[in-house]
Amino acid sequence: MICQLKYIQEQYRNIQVTTCVYTALAENRCRICYQPVYRADQTVAFYEALIRICDLQGTLISAAKFMPTAEQWGMAPLLDRWIMEAVVQEVIAYPDICIALNISGYTINNEEWLTAFKNALKLKPEAAQQLIIEITETAAIIDLEQAVNFIQELKQRGCHISLDDFGVGYTSFLHMKMFPLDSIKIDASYIQGLEKNSDNFNFIKALLSLTTPKGIKIVAEGIETVAVFDLLKSLHIDYYQGYFLGKPALQREWLREQAF
Repeated sequence: MICQLKYIQEQYRNIQVTTCVYTALAENRCRICYQPVYRADQTVAFYEALIRICDLQGTLISAAKFMPTAEQWGMAPLLDRWIMEAVVQEVIAYPDICIALNISGYTINNEEWLTAFKNALKLKPEAAQQLIIEITETAAIIDLEQAVNFIQELKQRGCHISLDDFGVGYTSFLHMKMFPLDSIKIDASYIQGLEKNSDNFNFIKALLSLTTPKGIKIVAEGIETVAVFDLLKSLHIDYYQGYFLGKPALQREWLREQAF
């Protein structure tokens, strides 16, 4: 009886979350927060676009609260398409910026998303060069050959390709070999508390030894302290991201820079 009650409660919560997502999309209450990603000298290399939902009280809800359920219930491609179209408009309007956006494993083989992407860039196809497509493998990629073709098409259009959350879940060295990658983002679980974890430190060093000869850049996310930042710099990591350096914000920093 207790297990049945828990199941009903979980299903009820899932229905609430999916209703919230559908309503937010219909009522234009999705938002984008941009988090800066830095070079070692702390100049901004690019921004990551992170989707949020604005509830009826005006509070922003992070993707961690709704994305797992959205993926489970087949809604990830809808959210991925919304943020893609918004980000494409941004890079077309501002040719000096570069923005990374995530697409989930559920979207990789989605032809509707790819068609919408082509249409969004139709007026200015060269803007694809300002985009970093982060493949977030929250779901197993069932058809790897089709996934490779999908990613190759993005690459041929000028997009940079990054493998997100590397080291956990479904990400693996197999995908590093199969996909035409420009960069790999190490999962935050390997970064936080790095100065106290020699295994994680050695993992990052080993990854660098494999990626550097191939010209694949490394992004470290989840940097929360100066100690970790300095340690990563000693390894000559390419890009740095985390609350210590800059938090996600609704404000588009490139607009403020242009104001001066």
